[in-house]
Amino acid sequence: MNKKLIRLTEQDLHRIVKESVNRILNEELPKKDWGGINIAYSGKVGKNEWDNGFQGYFVCTPNDGVKYCSTKREAIAIVKQFYQGEDRDYVISQLSSH
Repeated sequence: MNKKLIRLTEQDLHRIVKESVNRILNEELPKKDWGGINIAYSGKVGKNEWDNGFQGYFVCTPNDGVKYCSTKREAIAIVKQFYQGEDRDYVISQLSSH
């Protein structure tokens, strides 16, 4: 692979970094559906619904996996920690529907 020397102004470098950071941040926000199927970012699991025997609430968090909670209050606290604005409202609404 040939490497080329390029010159960037400080302003160009700042713009490139800002665009890259914004792109990464946008990738972490929930997408409400995938191929027409609604994605569950949170919810309640009843007895015998999952093979591992878990019963309670779950919240999928960006870059941190799934958090399991025994109460709805705990689940909402986790949502508030990881989500903001419209995305927070959407994820909490999934908890409220159970």
